[in-house]
Amino acid sequence: MGKVIRYKNKSVRGQGTSASDNPAAAPSTASPKAKRRGRNKDAVQSWSKDDRDQLRQLLNRLMREKQFAQANIVAKQLIGMNPDDVDAWHFRGAALLELDDLEQAEFCLRKSMSFVDYKGHDSYQMSRVRLFQGDLDGALHWCDRAIQADPEEPFLRWHLIGIHKVRGDLPAAIAVGRDLVSKTVGTPDEVRYRLTLANLCLLTTAIGEAEEHLQAALKLDDQNPDLWSALGLCFLRQNKAEDALKAFRRAAEIDFCDPSHLYSIADAYLGLGQPDKAIKTLLQVTQLTDDYRFAHYKLSLSYFSLKKYREAEMSCRAALSGDPEMDFPGSNLGMAATEDLGLVLLNQDKLEEAEACFQRNLKCFVQTSFNLGLTLFRMRRYGEAFDHFRRAVELAPGDAKCHNLLGQTHEKLGRAAEAEQSLRRATELDEHYATGYYDLGVFLARQESRKVEALSAFEQALKNDPEMAHACYGIACLHAVAGEEEEALAMLGEALRKGFQDIAHIEADSDWDGLRANPKFNLLLRKYRKAGEPTKCPPPPPAGHNGQGDT
Repeated sequence: MGKVIRYKNKSVRGQGTSASDNPAAAPSTASPKAKRRGRNKDAVQSWSKDDRDQLRQLLNRLMREKQFAQANIVAKQLIGMNPDDVDAWHFRGAALLELDDLEQAEFCLRKSMSFVDYKGHDSYQMSRVRLFQGDLDGALHWCDRAIQADPEEPFLRWHLIGIHKVRGDLPAAIAVGRDLVSKTVGTPDEVRYRLTLANLCLLTTAIGEAEEHLQAALKLDDQNPDLWSALGLCFLRQNKAEDALKAFRRAAEIDFCDPSHLYSIADAYLGLGQPDKAIKTLLQVTQLTDDYRFAHYKLSLSYFSLKKYREAEMSCRAALSGDPEMDFPGSNLGMAATEDLGLVLLNQDKLEEAEACFQRNLKCFVQTSFNLGLTLFRMRRYGEAFDHFRRAVELAPGDAKCHNLLGQTHEKLGRAAEAEQSLRRATELDEHYATGYYDLGVFLARQESRKVEALSAFEQALKNDPEMAHACYGIACLHAVAGEEEEALAMLGEALRKGFQDIAHIEADSDWDGLRANPKFNLLLRKYRKAGEPTKCPPPPPAGHNGQGDT
C-alpha cells in the first residue's frame, strides 16, 4: 500500500542559461494565480501514476475504516496534485461531512458535481449535509435528485425513508418502504427492508400489513430475534396476547442476552392478566441490567394489581431513581415533546394546533389531580380535596369518576344540592358505573324521605356489578330500617357471602337496632366472624382505578 509522500517543486537549472531563460533568476511578471497554476503543474509532474493510484487506494481504505481526518488529508493531497480529480473532491466532501465541517463539505461536493454528469452519490451526500443542517426540505430535495440519478440504488430509498421519518411523514415513509421491498425481493437485503417496513407500519394502524411482512421475512430467516420480537408487538396490538407470548419467547430463545425480549414477555403476561408471571420475568430483566426503568415501572403495575402496595412502592421508587424530581425532559419524553411542539406551533402562529398540544398535556394531569384529591379526601381535608376534584372535572368533563368524587366532597362540605347534581352527573356520563350508583344511593339513604330513590340506586349498582357486596349491604340496611326483617336478613346474608366482612361495622350500625334480638341476625354474624382475623370490610378500590365508594 502506498503512503503519502512529501514532495517539493523542482526547478531545473541548465548550465549556460541566461537570466531571461531562468525564471528563478529573473524578476517574475506573472500574476499570483498564474504562479499557483505553475506550481500545481510542477507538482503533478513530480508524482508518478503509480504514486497517485496508491494514494487513491489509501483514500478508499481510510474511508472504509472511517478514519475521516486522515482521509481528508489524503484527498486534499490528491486535489493538489490534480484539481480535476472528481473522486478526490467527492471523498473529501464526504470526509468533511463526517468531521462536521458542513460548509467545506458542501463546497467539495458541489465541486465534484461540476465535473461529471452523474451526480447520484454527491447528491446523496448533499442530502446528508442538509439533514445535519436541519434543512429537511433541502434534504428531501437532494435525496430525490440522487434517486433520479440512480433509481436502482436501494440505499438511496433507505435514506429517503429516514428523512420522511424525521419529518414525521409516516405515510410517505411507508410508501417508499413498499417500493424498496418490491425492488429487493430475492436479494440478501429483503429481510432487513421488510423488517423496516413492518416497524413503520407498527407506528400506524397498518398492523395487518406489518404482520404480513414479518411472516414473509421469517420464511427467509426464522433465526432473526428482531423479526420475532416485532411479530410479538403485532400480536399485542391485535390483542392476541397468547400469540404475542409465543413470539417473544422465540425471540428470547434465539437471543437470551437481550433483556428487551424478556421485558416483552412480561408485557404479554400483563396482557393475559397474569401479573404474578410478569413479576418473575421482570425480576430477571432487572438482574440482567441495572438501569431498566421501564421494567421497574411494569413491576410496580404488576405488584399494584396484586395489591402488594409495599412492593409496588419500592418498584416505583426504583423507576424514578434516575430523576426523582422529574427535572429532565428525557424522563417524561411524551409530555416534553408535546410541550415543545406546542411552542414551535405557537411561534409559527399556528394557534389552534398549539392549543391542541397544550390541551393534550393538560389531560395528563387529570389522573394526578384526581388521585391528589382522593388522598386529601381520605385525610379529611375536604376543602383542598374539592379544589383538585374540581380541576379534574374541568380537564376531563366527561369523566364520571371525577364527578362522583366531586359530589362526595360537596356533601362533606355541607352542599347537598351540589352533591346530588355531581353524583347524578356521574351516572349520566356512565350508565354502567356501579360505584357511581352506589354512592348516589348512600347519599339518598341519608335523607329520610328518599329511601325509595336510594333503593333504586343500590339495585342499579347491583345490576351493573352483581358481585358488589356494598350494594347488597345498602339494600339490606334500607329493608332493616323499614322493618322488613326477612328481606333485610336475606340481603345481609348475600352481602356477607360476597365479601362484606366488617362485622364490627354491622354491630355498630344503628340501622340494625331493630334486629339485635333476632336469632337469625346473630347467627349470620357468628357464621361470618372469623376468629383471629381482622373484622373489616375489604379495602376500597385502588385509587385511580375504579373510583372510591362511601363505605
